[in-house]
Amino acid sequence: MLAEPYSSADFRHGPIAIVQNGFPVIAATPQGRAGFDVEKLARTLRDRNAELIAISDNPALLDLARTRFALPASLPEWLSPITCAVAGQLFALYLTLAKGYDPDHLRGLKKVTETR
Repeated sequence: MLAEPYSSADFRHGPIAIVQNGFPVIAATPQGRAGFDVEKLARTLRDRNAELIAISDNPALLDLARTRFALPASLPEWLSPITCAVAGQLFALYLTLAKGYDPDHLRGLKKVTETR
């Protein structure tokens, strides 16, 4: 899986052109200042039949997604990026396992560093 991070504004100015039926897009955004703009973008992605995966505490954004990772709404906004990151890491772990790969033994990785 190849991934690139974009703000919702940057995504509208180029990368959105490749979104078509079934194209996976992960929207990781908590409620707050950026939430409304990401929600608008999610509606556009839904109209393009994207495979939208939402990591959020925003019920409206979660309703637009096919796959939802609901975050606790009780966290202060300044802490919510941490929960988004952890949810994304867990998603990557379970996707790796579902594809039958071993996340502890990466293909092509030859250098190992041990800390004592």
